[in-house]
Parts: sequence; C-alpha cells; structure tokens
Amino acid sequence: MKLGYSTITWGGVVGHPGGVTSIKDLFYMTHGDTPAALTDIAEAGYQGTELFDGNLAEFENEPEVLLTALRDSGLELVSVYTGANFIYDEILDDELFKIERAALLAKKFGASRLVVGGGAKRPDGPKPDDFKKVGRGLDMTADIARTHGLESS
Repeated sequence: MKLGYSTITWGGVVGHPGGVTSIKDLFYMTHGDTPAALTDIAEAGYQGTELFDGNLAEFENEPEVLLTALRDSGLELVSVYTGANFIYDEILDDELFKIERAALLAKKFGASRLVVGGGAKRPDGPKPDDFKKVGRGLDMTADIARTHGLESS
C-alpha cells in the first residue's frame, strides 16, 4: 500500500477568485507553495499526493514547473480534487465544464483519480429532488472521468 498526502495543509482551502462571478472558474485551491508542499510531503515519507483542481490550473501554461517538482520529489500525483453544486439546474452546464477541465488537467499531469466533493446546502434544507440531482451530477462526473481514463470517487 502506498500512502499519500494532500497539499491542503499548505495554505488552507479557498475558491479561485475568478469563481466569484463565474461558476465555470470556481476551482478549489490552496494558497500555499505547491512545489514546496511536494518537497515537504516527500520528506515526510509519503509516496503520493492529491492536488486541488485550481492548483493544477495554476500550472496549465507552464506544466514543466509542476512536472519537475513531482519528479524531483519522487511523488506520484494520485488524485485531483474537484467539487460542484449539482442541485442548481441553472448552473449545471458551468459546473460540468469546470469538472471537464479538471479531468483534462488531471490526465495531463498524470493523475489516475478524480475525487469529487462538496455540494450545495440550501438554507431551508434539501428539496425533494436534490438527492436525485446530486446522483445525476455524480453519474455525469463519473462519465467525464472515464472519458479521460480516470477513476472517480
């Protein structure tokens, strides 16, 4: 069994600033230094790591920076974490666009798994169809992951 560790500890969890006004750009991320986090994780004895989708997006136009950090640390990028608000029909297309981009980035950087979390909570509690909508969204996410050769969880 291999043990991995997420970079979440290096900077906490935030949403990408572009997501304030654009759901399709609302990636999760940590404000920590990703290459430094990878070095620390490897030095602690872990063999793999999980990154947020937004932290991968930071390296989209300069992939060698992240690929070099992974190679130098000896870590495997095991998974990429993303999430969505599946209960709101009017933003589903934007959420799926974001998940598609996360899956593309995961594949580009060598991950084997797309981890999906989060989800909206209504202030007055779930509506009758919310669980069906979440299930539908998760099924669509699993399809996206499979299309890119990724497992999903």
